[in-house]
Amino acid sequence: MIEIVKNELKKKIGDDKLVDNLFSSFQKISEEFVAQKPVDLLQNTGLFIESALRVTEHFVLGKHTPIGKKFDVDNCIEKLEGASGSVGLK
Repeated sequence: MIEIVKNELKKKIGDDKLVDNLFSSFQKISEEFVAQKPVDLLQNTGLFIESALRVTEHFVLGKHTPIGKKFDVDNCIEKLEGASGSVGLK
């Protein structure tokens, strides 16, 4: 089931690396929680959140900040909150 969701996201977003980062960081979060590695857990949680925001940015705004480009979380959230229509995050 996860592979189906992953492949559908890749088709809709068109950025395989972003989708792979999203799923990879999620998997690492689970592993590091069980292994009780808090520093690694926090690092991968941050990577997951960043990837999730980029995916959300794509669906709400029609484009996203590519991996490798500087990502401004605050600016992204402001843009998402200000989006018009039923897709805004107010």
